[in-house]
Parts: sequence; C-alpha cells; structure tokens
Amino acid sequence: QLIRNKAEEEALKVLELSYEWLRGVCRLTQTILTKIIDPQIITTNPLAEGIDAIVTTILPQLSSSLSSYPIDFDLAGIYSSLLSCITSLKRHEKLMMVNGTVAIRLGTLALNLQDNTEIVLVCGVMLSIFGLIDTTLCDTIEDFEAEDLFMIGGILCSLGCVFSPRPMCAETSSRMKLLGASLLRRIGMSPHDEERNDDFFSHGGKPHLLNMIAASLRKNDFSRVEGFAGIILSSICNEQSVHMFDWERRELSLADQSTGLLLGLSLLHGCVTSKSNTNALQPRQVYSFIGSLLNLYPRMASRTVPSIIHVLRTCMDPSAGYDCIESTLLVSLEFLASESIISDPHGAHLVWKYVSSLTNDGVPTAVRSSVIRILAKMCGSNKKLFRRIRDVIGRSMVSRDPFIRIAATATLADLAKFDLLRDVEEIIGWVQSRLQDEEPAVAHFALVALKYLVVNEELEFDLVIRVLEKRLGVD
Repeated sequence: QLIRNKAEEEALKVLELSYEWLRGVCRLTQTILTKIIDPQIITTNPLAEGIDAIVTTILPQLSSSLSSYPIDFDLAGIYSSLLSCITSLKRHEKLMMVNGTVAIRLGTLALNLQDNTEIVLVCGVMLSIFGLIDTTLCDTIEDFEAEDLFMIGGILCSLGCVFSPRPMCAETSSRMKLLGASLLRRIGMSPHDEERNDDFFSHGGKPHLLNMIAASLRKNDFSRVEGFAGIILSSICNEQSVHMFDWERRELSLADQSTGLLLGLSLLHGCVTSKSNTNALQPRQVYSFIGSLLNLYPRMASRTVPSIIHVLRTCMDPSAGYDCIESTLLVSLEFLASESIISDPHGAHLVWKYVSSLTNDGVPTAVRSSVIRILAKMCGSNKKLFRRIRDVIGRSMVSRDPFIRIAATATLADLAKFDLLRDVEEIIGWVQSRLQDEEPAVAHFALVALKYLVVNEELEFDLVIRVLEKRLGVD
C-alpha cells in the first residue's frame, strides 16, 4: 500500500540492495582490521581509501535517500562498524577525511537523525575522525587550513549544543563542545594562519569557506551551491547591497534546512570562540543569517536556542577571556527575544526557562537589567508570555537595586507604548507607587507609562491628571 507504482518499487529495491552492500562492506572491513596485527606486513591503505569514500560520499547520500521512504532501515550497525574501522585505521594511516566538507556532511546527517543511539554513534564517528587533530602542537595544526578548523570546530560545538538536552547524548555532546572549542581557539596561533586571517571571509575572489560548502553539496545542483554562497556572503559581508540570493528563492529540503542551520550555528560559535576572526565576522551578522532561515522554517528554533544560551554563558564567564562581551551579550539576548525564536512554542518554552532564571536576585545587575529590558520585545513576539512577563516586571519594580527598578519601569513603559498591556487595573497600582521613587529615572518612566496608557485609551486623561495631583501634591 505504501509503494504507489512500479518505479518506486524498483527504486526501493535498489536502496535495499545498496543498504545490504554497504552493511556487508563495513562488516568485512571491520573483520579484516581486527585480524591485522602488523600493518607493515599487510597494508591498510586500500581499506583507509574505502572507508574515506564511504564516510565522505556513500553514507551521506544513502542516508538522505533512505529517509525519503516510509521504511525503517537499521543504520546503527553501519555506524558502529564505521566507528570501529576508523578507530583501528587512525592508528596506522593518515585519514584524508579530516576536513570541513566531511564535517558538514556528517553534521547534516546527525541533525536529521531521531534515534539517540544512531546520533551517539554518528557523533562518535565525528569525534574519532576530528580528534586526530592534535590541538597541542602548532606544527600539527599547520597541516590544516584555518577555514577547515573554523568549520570543524564550529560544527562540533553546534552539534554538542543541539544534542545536549538529550540525556543519552549528554556525555557525547560535552566531548564535542570541548573538542570544537579547542580547535576554534587554536586558529591563528601559528604564523601560517595569521597571514590569511584578513582574507578569511573576503568578498572578492573565492573564499575557501564557500568552496568547502560547495564541495559538501551535490555538484550537479548549482542552484543550491549559488544559493548557499549568496546567503552566506550577504550575511558575512559588510556590504548591504549583497542580496542576490535568499532562502525564499526556492523551498529547501529537510537535509538542506539542516545544512543551513548547521552553517549558521557553526559561524556563530566560530566568531565567538575563535579570537582571530572576531573582527571579520560579528554575531549580529550571523544572527541575521540564522534569522532569515528561521523565519521560513520556525520549527528549527528550538534547535537554535541551546547554541545561543551557550554563547550567553560564554559571555558571562570571566574565565572565557572573550572580547566584546557587552555587545555580544546584548545582541544575543535581542535575538532570543525575536519572533524568529519566540514564535515557535517549543523555542519560546526553552527561552523563557533560561531567561526567567536571569531575572532573579543574585544575578549580576548588568545581566539582570539587560534581560528585563528585552521582555517587552519578547511579549511582542509571543503575546502568550504576557502574564509571566508581567509577574517578573511587578517583582522587579520593588527591587532594592535602583538599576533593576529603572529597567523594570522602562520595560513597563515599552509595553504600554506598544499596547501590549492587559488587566491594567493591577498595573496602575505599580505605576502609582513609582511616581515618588527616590530614583528620578524610575519616576520618569512611570510617567511615560501613564502617557501611553492614555494614548492607547486604556486610561482617561482626566483620571490620570487627578491621580498625579494627588500623588505629587499638586494643587
């Protein structure tokens, strides 16, 4: 019943044959490698070339094809055999698959998986491959292009954040984030890399990063390559006129959506963690790139939130040694409050769970006040959060910290300005209690809130005047 016509039936038979062939090859290679005691006697180079072809080309294509059919293929055995083979091979051979293209393909494959066991195995394959990069010796780091390290490190961090909420993937996720951050911090530490940092994201010519992305996509689909290249260039270049391509040009497949998200998140982690590229690529540009994707595919917002939270925690960690903390913190909070994230119910839940924890006593004043100031934008992006936001503002308006009271009252004024307030009877009491606050800025924003309540016809002008006369003792 699921197979509609003979052509589909033939295609399915080909896929089943391909699946059985690949599973058999992986098991055979695994068996051979376990029997090899001395690689000087029996060379492992042909086996390494075969595994390289499987990981680089065959596996991503087969997995993408199998996902198109409503039949479950057990790929866990293949992933497990590959992990065993790579673990054995890397003791004897220098694997050619240690590059950014493979990172993009395997990362996209991992994002499209649902089974936790398969996710852990694919991530294990990536850790085994990219763990070969010795992050302690500069002469080893110089063997790799800075752009490869940038993409590999960013993808490992991204996947580690995406899968961290899954209990079964927690340990693997932690290892991926640690390895990814280590690689990103090593970029630019050798003179060889420093010479090329200025051209890392250059608009002219053909940056290696875009060549890598093009290589990771199917060569026969030039529109996809041009589309991704145009989108990335318009995001990472300062020239506002670069808008040749955007996500709306054509609808993306699920795999392409995952690739787009993975690229965006890897750029975000790269520009925050890698010291050498902070000046060339700013978080605001990357958030513009990610937001343009989420506006069309909002269901991916929940997968974006863990990376943004990771960036925020990096900014608030004094030991991280990250520059431009204030600007990155603010732009990250603004993006969390944007409609691109908050419009998705799951994304809104994850954001509020984290953001609300930053509005409590004990949080540094600068962070707490910054979070309170984005609450109005959050309410505008998702009005279902109003009651929770209202409670936070009400609690913050009576804080002993004057900066918190200023932030809360200013946010209340913003809610009034954009006509987002409901049940104003209780809120009026809060405003009245702040009219004679010892901090002049608090009283100012309380008056501003009253002004917009009148403008939006929530209160009558004459009534407000009488209240002011009574509270301020004006005759």
